[in-house]
Amino acid sequence: MNNNRFKFRVFDNERGEYIKTDELAVISKDGELFLIGLDFVETDDDAYSTSSVEKPDGCYAIEQCTGLRDRNGKLIYEGGVVFVYNPLTDAQNACVVKWVDNEACYICEYLHPDNVQRGCEFASATGTYLDGSHCEIGGNIHEVKHE
Repeated sequence: MNNNRFKFRVFDNERGEYIKTDELAVISKDGELFLIGLDFVETDDDAYSTSSVEKPDGCYAIEQCTGLRDRNGKLIYEGGVVFVYNPLTDAQNACVVKWVDNEACYICEYLHPDNVQRGCEFASATGTYLDGSHCEIGGNIHEVKHE
């Protein structure tokens, strides 16, 4: 079993960044997000940690790991921007990794569908199935703007 498939990352839309490691994001079985804050307090006599639990108001994007790695060994997440390529022709297309419910799989949706480079055997009208060995992570949808 691929345990990476059950990893998540959380993007804070208000701050414009992913939640850092000092903040712990927990997703309930109902899909609700909770943030657990941990603080380490040190005094002259003692040292201890405190925690707090916060349920955010919906300003977060939860992105699941696909369980796949790109050609450089990096984990691929939902919302990731990958460059799908054909090593024989050097053609590549920028795509966003998305889950498709009715096909029960991740696909790479072209960022610029009107400018798709043919000669990439994975190219189609709307996107391509995700194959980590034929792509390289190029950022995430929050950093890369649609033109």
